[in-house]
Amino acid sequence: MDRNKQKNEAIKRMKKLSLMDDVISLFSKEDRLYYSERLNKQFPAILYWLDNEPEYEQMVKDFEEETGYLVYHVILTRTEFGKILDFLFVSTYEDDWEYEVERCQDGFYVISQANNLTDESLSDMGSIVVRPAIGGLERIY
Repeated sequence: MDRNKQKNEAIKRMKKLSLMDDVISLFSKEDRLYYSERLNKQFPAILYWLDNEPEYEQMVKDFEEETGYLVYHVILTRTEFGKILDFLFVSTYEDDWEYEVERCQDGFYVISQANNLTDESLSDMGSIVVRPAIGGLERIY
């Protein structure tokens, strides 16, 4: 898979998901990743550089090396099942790209690798629902 092709697709998705222009620009120019974290209802998506958390950054690198997928944004959410770190990515299956991000009534369905930081056995890949929030993304389902 051509990494530039994946990156162009990732940038299209970031725009579709209404990520802040600086987040898209730094990803485009420097491969810099951000993660969104929900603090409370008032701050549903505070943005941080992923490299502020070396453990998270290494998890992304390992995931990309294992799969060949390209992560373009990360979301940290606290749930009743533990802390979930979602990797939003572009797969290597170009035929699936059209369906990897779909609009729904409450936001967008996106394909994610959900990493449960509290209980690794609950980690899984699948669809989640996100919505734009303060330049980042909030996981709502």
